[in-house]
Amino acid sequence: MYELSTDLEKLNGVGPTTAQKLVDNGFRSIESIAAATVTQLTAISGISESQARELIETAAGESDGVMALRFKTGDELLKEYKNRDYLTSGCETFDKILDGGFSTQKLYEFWGSEGTGKSNILHQLICTAALPKSKGGLGGGTIYIDAENALSLKRIKQIAPRFGLDHEAVIKNISRTTPANSDALKYMVTKQLGPQIEMTGARLIVLDSIASHFRSEYGSQRNLLPERQQKANQILHELKKCAKLYNVLAIITNQASGDPSGYGSGIKHSMGNVVGHESEVRIRISIKSSSKGERKFLIEKAVDLAREEVILKLLGTGYYDSDAKEYVPGKKSKTSTTKKGSSSDEPKITTKSRSK
Repeated sequence: MYELSTDLEKLNGVGPTTAQKLVDNGFRSIESIAAATVTQLTAISGISESQARELIETAAGESDGVMALRFKTGDELLKEYKNRDYLTSGCETFDKILDGGFSTQKLYEFWGSEGTGKSNILHQLICTAALPKSKGGLGGGTIYIDAENALSLKRIKQIAPRFGLDHEAVIKNISRTTPANSDALKYMVTKQLGPQIEMTGARLIVLDSIASHFRSEYGSQRNLLPERQQKANQILHELKKCAKLYNVLAIITNQASGDPSGYGSGIKHSMGNVVGHESEVRIRISIKSSSKGERKFLIEKAVDLAREEVILKLLGTGYYDSDAKEYVPGKKSKTSTTKKGSSSDEPKITTKSRSK
């Protein structure tokens, strides 16, 4: 995570009282103030619009991070790029089409019909995120924003040992919230997420799912569409901002909607263009074979990745490459191809050396 400046009183016009108000409202660092909006700051008692603008400009001038209010040199851009970390999926073929894994400072979207395995890939990534960087992990915990009540501790228990992890240790590094509606979801993301990242040092942020509350509350009422889109956009924008500000990986899941256009498969991702514009990498999950547990992962949209797909198997201990055998605790393979001294039942994890 980036080193953030927490000395708020170095900002012009900020004394102990104002500094405490900012901290109490989730603005614990100069960088978080630089990334704030005037509306967010004026919602704090005692801060006027002119003061809010001055605070943001001053904070942006003090910040050397991604929210610095100035043009950056190519050298600085390269430094920021090299600061990115990459998370393994636990599947070599998937990591390959992702160019080494899931990148921090980005917002990814998984979408698909019910039962395709969206939450399952999230549980696997919770486990791999706990791995040290030397093994393709992020060396940190997860913040799980659970709008569908989908977090399964049993699933973590099933998957974690495959990666040599103690499931209780993984679970203890999860921070979970279950917002009851879209207003609560917006509050948790825009007000509480940043402070929670700073407090826990989490490296993976998950929202499962972006569509759940919005579809149940707003339905197809066209007159409410602007309100729905604005609220969803604020949530997604904050997730992207946190991903860049704290150098973490942000992932959302999205549901499928019917597509009356007559083209393609007859379904499309929910929430329309607001999600389409905000997610930086969109991956569709579909069922290839229910009997074999095969799922197709297709990179539909990414500015820096090719449109490619991979077939993975969803088994009792998570997702595997299509030709891999499932991990069985204590069982040794008769046809081991692993290096001497390593267990043939351990998953093959990509720790690709990237050109930076």
